[in-house]
Amino acid sequence: MIILDGKEAGGQTLRSALSLSAITQQPFTIKNIRGARPNPGLEAQHLAAVRAMQEICNATVKGSTLHSPTLEFIPNEIQPGTYELDIGTAGSTTLLLQTVIPALIKADKPTRMIALGGTDTLHALPSMDFQEVFLEYLTMIGIDTTCEIASYGFYPKGQGRIILEVIPAPILRKLELKKRGKFQEASISSYCSDALQKKRVAERMAQACKENLKEKGEILTDMKYKATASPGGFVNAHVHFENAIISQTCLAELKKTAEEVGRECAKLLNQELATDSTADHFTADQLMIYFALAGSGFVRVSQVTEHMKTNARVIEEFLPVKFSFDENILRCEKK
Repeated sequence: MIILDGKEAGGQTLRSALSLSAITQQPFTIKNIRGARPNPGLEAQHLAAVRAMQEICNATVKGSTLHSPTLEFIPNEIQPGTYELDIGTAGSTTLLLQTVIPALIKADKPTRMIALGGTDTLHALPSMDFQEVFLEYLTMIGIDTTCEIASYGFYPKGQGRIILEVIPAPILRKLELKKRGKFQEASISSYCSDALQKKRVAERMAQACKENLKEKGEILTDMKYKATASPGGFVNAHVHFENAIISQTCLAELKKTAEEVGRECAKLLNQELATDSTADHFTADQLMIYFALAGSGFVRVSQVTEHMKTNARVIEEFLPVKFSFDENILRCEKK
C-alpha cells in the first residue's frame, strides 16, 4: 500500500495517484487531503474523479465522501466501455477527463467518456486548452482521441458537456522538445453565453487580445455565442509552431471589462512567448505522467512550479522514474 500525504498538495496529487494506481494495480492511501487549504478534504470535482476511476477499474474505495480527509483506493482491472460522469456542480470536466485518460490508454478497447459539469472555470484547465493544446501534445506522444465540446458550462451552474473517445495506446513515443521550431499560425477564439451578445463581449475580448498580441503573422479569429446555464465566456489565444503550441485563456469576469480580459490574455501569452518554452507550464505539468509511462521525455518550461515538483513526487512513488528541473528543462528519466 502506497501512503501519500496530501496536506500541501491540491487535487493533482489525488488525480495522478488515481491514474497510476489503476495502471500499475498498486493500491494507495492519501491522508490530509488538501489539508493546508481553507476548505480541506474532497470537493465535488475530486469525488467525481474518484468515482469515475472506481467505476472504470471496479476499485474498492474507502473515504469517498464530501470533505473526507482520507481516501483508500484498491484498483482492479481497467474496463473499457461508455461512461457518463456528472460532477453535479461547475466542477471541472477537463480535470476529470485528465484523470481517466492515462488509465484508458492501457485498456484493450476504445472508451467513450461523457463528462458533465464546468468546462471553463477558475483554477482549472479551460476547454480550449484541453481540446486544442493538451490533446495535440498527446497526439505527438502517440495517443489518439476525439473530443467534442457539446455545450459549455460556467460557474455557478455548470451543465457543460464534453464527449471524449480514447483509443488504447500500448506503446508511447518519447516526447523530447528542445525548440519550438518555425512559427505557423496564431489563433484567437472568443466564446460567450447568448446573454452577453448584446454587449458584443466576444468581439470586444477578441479585438483587444489581437491588438495587444505581439506575435507577428496571420492571426485567425473566431467569435461565437452559445446557450449556457449560467452566463460566462472566455478568450483563448494560442500560437502554433512546428514542434509546440503555446496557449493562454482568460475568463470573462463581472469586475473586468471585455477589453481588460482581452488585454490580459494577450499579456500572459506574450510573457510565455518571450521565453523559449516548448510547452506552457500548465500543459507541461499535465504531460509529466505520460513522460513517466513512456520511460522518459522532456520539455522546456518558462518556469518550474511547486505544482510540478509535487506531481513528480507522486509519480515517482508509482513508477521507476526520476524527474529533474535543471535550467527550466522538465525532464523524466528511468531510474
